[in-house]
Amino acid sequence: AATSTLYAIGSTTGQITTKVATLPVGSSVLVVTATDPEGLTATANVRIDVVNTNEPPAFSATSFARVVPENTPADTNVGAAFVATDPDNDAGLQYAIKSGNDLGGFSMNPDTGQLTVQSQQVLDYEQRQTVTLVIEVLDSGSPQLGGIATVNIVITNVPEPPSLDAVTVSIFENATLGTAATPLILGSDPDA
Repeated sequence: AATSTLYAIGSTTGQITTKVATLPVGSSVLVVTATDPEGLTATANVRIDVVNTNEPPAFSATSFARVVPENTPADTNVGAAFVATDPDNDAGLQYAIKSGNDLGGFSMNPDTGQLTVQSQQVLDYEQRQTVTLVIEVLDSGSPQLGGIATVNIVITNVPEPPSLDAVTVSIFENATLGTAATPLILGSDPDA
């Protein structure tokens, strides 16, 4: 028989099993004693080595929401950095945009998880109102493991001024009242 807070031993099988869900990494020595029906005993030391296994890092949620006004300048942060935790406390977590950034509107700092605007031209409300990114965090363990999350970005409309084309207009000095000057002055409104 052996007494342990971490392990149990079957009294008839001798099978050692765990008593807790997570074992501390390191070595333990169990002193096991067996007794037969006549009362004779044998004792042996059983060394148990608990080996660390790499566990994946994870974001605090599987989905996040962000709002970005259209035409936001490049290098502007898109909310707070995305932070992941690793049960192994690995230093050196690496962050990346895995998918959804086909037009290159965003970038992510690989060391901090900070999402920023990369191209303000891509953030045009009149062209698209949402972007969905899949972001990834990878640990430095072996084997390297990772976690993913979805970032739903809503692009909000910002009123933009209309524009007029610069033209030269000609009209004769002796034109009659109400004669139209040509060519027409053309303009456009990006919000229309």
